[in-house]
Amino acid sequence: LAELFDNGIRPENVSWKFSYPEAYPPSQLEDFIGICSSATRMALSPDIDSSTFVPTIQRQSESLSTALYFISEKRAYMVQNAVTIDIGGQTSDISIWQSRNLIWRNSLELAGRHIFIEYLKQNIELLESLATSNTRLSEGLQQLKELGEDDFERFGYGLEILVNSTAFSKSFERDFELVGGKKEGELLKQLSLVALSGILFYTGMTMRHLFETGALEKLPNTHLSVCLGGRGSLIYKSLFKDGVEDVREKEGILKLFCETIGDGIETASFIFSSHHKHEVALGLLIDASGDRNLDLKNNRSTDVLIGEDFKIG
Repeated sequence: LAELFDNGIRPENVSWKFSYPEAYPPSQLEDFIGICSSATRMALSPDIDSSTFVPTIQRQSESLSTALYFISEKRAYMVQNAVTIDIGGQTSDISIWQSRNLIWRNSLELAGRHIFIEYLKQNIELLESLATSNTRLSEGLQQLKELGEDDFERFGYGLEILVNSTAFSKSFERDFELVGGKKEGELLKQLSLVALSGILFYTGMTMRHLFETGALEKLPNTHLSVCLGGRGSLIYKSLFKDGVEDVREKEGILKLFCETIGDGIETASFIFSSHHKHEVALGLLIDASGDRNLDLKNNRSTDVLIGEDFKIG
C-alpha cells in the first residue's frame, strides 16, 4: 500500500490477488476469500470510505501460480508430463501435470524445516563456515548466538529467519561447494538427498497408480520435467547445478524416480527455480492465457496411497 502511494497510484484502481492451497475445501476457501476482502478494505479505510468501497479481490491456487512461474520464467510449458514440487518450510506441495491439465496435487509434511533447520540447530558449524566470506551473514549469526542456543525454540525461529535472508541464499548458492566436503556439509548433503528421494519415491508411486487407473495417459513423449521451487529447493540447486563434477547423486535419484513410476516415463530432468520462496507471488502476476492456459478442473484425481485422507460416516 505504501509503494502504491509512493508511485502515485490510487488503491481503488488496483486489483488485489491472493493465493490459496488447493487442498482447501469449499467452506474454507469461502472463509479465506472473505477474510482477504475484509482485511484489504480495512487496510484501505484510512484513504477511502470502507463502508462503500469494495476492492477487486481475485484468487488463484498455489498449484497454478507455481506452474505459471515455471512456464513464464523457465519455459516449462506443461505440454507433456511435468511435476512441480514447492519445498516450503513445513510442507512440500506436489502437483502432477499432463497436457496442461492438473491431474493430482497434495502436500507432504516433509520440507525445509525438517530437512534443514533441525539439522543446522545441531550443526551450527556449517553456518559459521558459510559466514566467513559474508559480513551480513556473519552479523546475523552473531545476533542469533546472542539469543542463546539453550533456548532451542527461540533459537530455531531465529535460525529460520536467518536462513530465509538474502545473505544466506547468496552464500549458500555460491559457497556450499566449498564447505560441502566438510563433515557437517557432507552429512547435510546425505540427509537432503534421502529426503528428496523419499518425496520423489512417494510421487512416483502416486504416478504409477495414476497410470494404472488411466488418470494419466501414456504419451509418445516419455520424458518428465521435475520443477523444484520453494526455499527448500535451494540446497538441491547447489548440489545438482551444472558444472559439478560428481553427478551420480542426481542421476541416481532421477533413475529411482523413473523406475518407481514404471511404464509411462523413461527419462526425467530437473528444472530449478531462480526465485526461491517467491514463485507463487510471481505466478500471481502472470496472465494465464495462450500457451499458459492451464486446466485445473478436468476431473482431477483425489486418490491417495497411504491414508493421508479419510472419511467418517
